[in-house]
Amino acid sequence: MGSARSVEPPGLADTYAAVRAGVEALGIGDAAAMAELSRLAALVPEWFRQHREMLHTFPSPSGLMRCRAQQWDDAKKLQPDQVTPPGWKVAAAMGIISEPYWLAVLAAGGFDVSLPNESFKCGDLMIAHPDAILNGKFTIELKRMSGWGFKNLIERPGGVMLNQPDHFAQCQLEMHAAGAEWGLYLTHPSDHGMLQSTMRQKAKYGRRYVLQEVYVEWLRRDDQVIESLLERAEMIAQDITRDEPPPREYSGREWTPQGKQLWPCAWCLWLSTCNKDNEQRVMQELKQRGKDGSITFIS
Repeated sequence: MGSARSVEPPGLADTYAAVRAGVEALGIGDAAAMAELSRLAALVPEWFRQHREMLHTFPSPSGLMRCRAQQWDDAKKLQPDQVTPPGWKVAAAMGIISEPYWLAVLAAGGFDVSLPNESFKCGDLMIAHPDAILNGKFTIELKRMSGWGFKNLIERPGGVMLNQPDHFAQCQLEMHAAGAEWGLYLTHPSDHGMLQSTMRQKAKYGRRYVLQEVYVEWLRRDDQVIESLLERAEMIAQDITRDEPPPREYSGREWTPQGKQLWPCAWCLWLSTCNKDNEQRVMQELKQRGKDGSITFIS
């Protein structure tokens, strides 16, 4: 991909048209499209293994934006405060298994799809593995998203960068590792019918609202962003060498006063441990400030 940085990707309208053409080809059982799907589906076991290995690498492009404290707990293999809900495991597995379908869609829509047969070195500390390379020039990252996450992405301004910053970071690092100037981001809702039905119940959308089935966005490489991400990777790597957990990056609150769960802490498997660690850190800092004379304890 040495010359890929000077090549512009197809326009967004053409990309959507290609995706929808591929969906239609597979939907009607087009022979070439089905052959491509069969080829890719046969690679699922190896695909699944590679994804599982990357999930347990610290730091990693896909997990780099997770809270520092959470990454430390995970890397140190601390016992979580709660078991991983089975639904999370199913969602993760289905996201991986759906990837061959979307790559077959892109191939049927006219893209040249090649699976990288090697991982790419990503800075000094990480390995990146794009889901595929399109037309020999562009990386692609495929995601399967919760309904509300998908709704926010298609309705709020800012695209992937503002609405899914962890996905944006992963795409940037994959472009850096592969030497690409552009990467395609493609995501779809985990339950299209349920999300569409829920939205139709609101007057804002109406009973005949049709939810788009997929979201695509071309992301351009940003070297300043990549530099900051590589610096964060160095920080995470240093954190993991230490015996004490690093400071957390979020509030540690699980609920709002109105009873709504707060992202991301409400979904952290180590939340109780994190709050205990943070309480101990705060007390140590207060005691140190008392010794320094910057704070006075009154009995």
